Amino acid sequence: MDNKRTTLILIFIITLLILNTYYSLAQHHHDPPFTTIQTNFPNYQNTTVTLTGKIHSINHTNLTIIITIRQPPYQQITITNITTTQNMHPGDILEIHGTIPTIHTIHAHNTIHYPRWKHTLIYLRSLPAIPFALYFLLRTWKFNPKKLQFQRRKP
Repeated sequence: MDNKRTTLILIFIITLLILNTYYSLAQHHHDPPFTTIQTNFPNYQNTTVTLTGKIHSINHTNLTIIITIRQPPYQQITITNITTTQNMHPGDILEIHGTIPTIHTIHAHNTIHYPRWKHTLIYLRSLPAIPFALYFLLRTWKFNPKKLQFQRRKP
């Protein structure tokens, strides 16, 4: 029984190491961070990338949007070729899949729009789980204020 458990744990650890190695080596090829695009712009010019940002301003006449990238450095980028800007407001989240013709412009092929309240709702939905998690934690553990640590309760 112990030999099977050891083999299973070893397979699990090896699988995790392989997945972590693949992710660390292939991440920049699939979805490079904006700092990499900036430093190596000739390599990424006219390539397809995906960026996410917060809408800073909207120009309804030219159908262009200026977003603030959500990863450092927090720079503003102009999105062109947007099909519609209806129901989009400053502060909403916009995910853009498109090509980069210049350093601060993206020619959008596909966009996904998340209203601000839906993005905030992601965090609010998890609040009711906190009492259940605390109940299960405190059912088997108790806090010892003298040692400042949790100790397992005796059955």
